Amino acid sequence: MLKKLTITLTLLANPLLFTFGIHSPAIARKIIAQKIDCSSASSTTEIKYCSLKNYQEADAKLNQMYQRIIGRVSGEQQKILITAQQAWIKFRDRNCNFETYRSRSGTGYEIFRNGCLERLTEQRTADLEKYLSLQDDFKEKRVSKLAVSQLPDGNYRYVTADLPPPPDIIKDNDLVKAGGYYFLFRKIGNKVTGILHQIDSENNICITGRINQNQIIGEAIEYYEPNIRQPRVLTTGSEFVIWDNEGKLKVRNGRKVGRDVKYSDVNLNLKLFNPINAGSQIPPRSCRR
Repeated sequence: MLKKLTITLTLLANPLLFTFGIHSPAIARKIIAQKIDCSSASSTTEIKYCSLKNYQEADAKLNQMYQRIIGRVSGEQQKILITAQQAWIKFRDRNCNFETYRSRSGTGYEIFRNGCLERLTEQRTADLEKYLSLQDDFKEKRVSKLAVSQLPDGNYRYVTADLPPPPDIIKDNDLVKAGGYYFLFRKIGNKVTGILHQIDSENNICITGRINQNQIIGEAIEYYEPNIRQPRVLTTGSEFVIWDNEGKLKVRNGRKVGRDVKYSDVNLNLKLFNPINAGSQIPPRSCRR
């Protein structure tokens, strides 16, 4: 009785064994005791194991690529991607059910289905990877034409979302749908002063500094309105930390000043921001209340 209980617990501790249809204690002990070499798998049990392993590895790579893209889009575009991915998962599973329908009662059914899942998953990963590559190329070409330091003096508005450049007119509701951040700034010579704002939120930080190509190095004051947000100093130390969730602004040496937070050193990278029409808002002349 004790021996039978031990075998049952071993099987419960290894749910993959049930996936393979392995109920024999002898086979279970063999698989637990030795690592299967998928390069030389020959038995049905080993091939089942390896087919599932290959699919799981492909699925992990797809998830990594998906997370990279979901972190770079926002607003309506992010919602569309989530819906598309959910629909694709349903398509993949049902398509593989269709492809392997005639083998569903055979010993090779799981092998064929895992192979189908792996193939479609790899195709989806390649599609997302291509999208990401095209977006990076597009952004590089778009922002490489004219660095911020080369712009004539004036007022400008840059965004992290993919929106049409001037002369197209971007309205406030377009910004809310797109999400992300915008930087409304004034450039005079090599000096820039502006507000970095997270769209549809209360996160605002005023930045002033010198521009070098597309990089602003200076200081900043994060504004906190009474009864809305409590002041929070991200860092008081000399190591830079990221202020925004897109990694564009780095801050250090922070301290509370009244109801706001001042960072004596900041670094804002505008390289992958996109220029849009300046709009009707006027950038600040300084970062003082």
